[in-house]
Amino acid sequence: MARVSVGIVTHNNQKTIIRTLSSIHEHSPKRHDLEVYVIDNLSDDGTRDLLREHIRKENNFNTIYNKRNIGFAKAHNQILKLVLSDYHVICNPDIFLTNDIFTPLVDFIDRFPDIGIVSPKFYYPDGTLQHLNRRPPNVLDLFLRRVLSGSKEKFFRKRLESYEMMDVGYETSYDVPFLSGAFMFCRTKLLKKNWRVRRAIFFIFRRRRPFKKNPKRRLPYRLLSRSFCTSFLEKNGA
Repeated sequence: MARVSVGIVTHNNQKTIIRTLSSIHEHSPKRHDLEVYVIDNLSDDGTRDLLREHIRKENNFNTIYNKRNIGFAKAHNQILKLVLSDYHVICNPDIFLTNDIFTPLVDFIDRFPDIGIVSPKFYYPDGTLQHLNRRPPNVLDLFLRRVLSGSKEKFFRKRLESYEMMDVGYETSYDVPFLSGAFMFCRTKLLKKNWRVRRAIFFIFRRRRPFKKNPKRRLPYRLLSRSFCTSFLEKNGA
């Protein structure tokens, strides 16, 4: 049984998926077994052909080719039913690892049993830090973030910086109300018992639903500042 599993859902990700899988293979942890599951939601851009060629060369990579596009959340739940790992990673198909981030994430979450999900830092391909941590938003925060830009956005910069937790910074590890869904390192047992990937989490504003090991205690989300990966997002993405 693999100590860590990675779940990736693809749909027309021809441009990024092989680089993502290659980086996972290159930076797989030496002391932790790793198993990768890829579900393709009926891509028609050549993604499936690339997957068949790439996966054929890897023993610990598994693929499922869905006959219809069942959506991002349902496909991840499909993966979750298959995994038997201690820890499971929900990973986007445009993530690029630059080092072994699995080992520090395992070491960190092993030391803190009250932590349910850990996330690394994210960078754009040009090395710019992505501010993906979030405080609980209201309608104004979402409007400013997604609609206003340029000079109008500067007027509300302090509010936006607070929403993105820039006042706390990204150089230390701390509890985060809302982590990015791009690369979530989760306790598999708790994930299966208490939570299923919900469409609302990823397409509205990633609603928080804390795990509960003890009904009186919450397992918070945590940013681990010493680990990082690159995400191929546009800089004006929400």
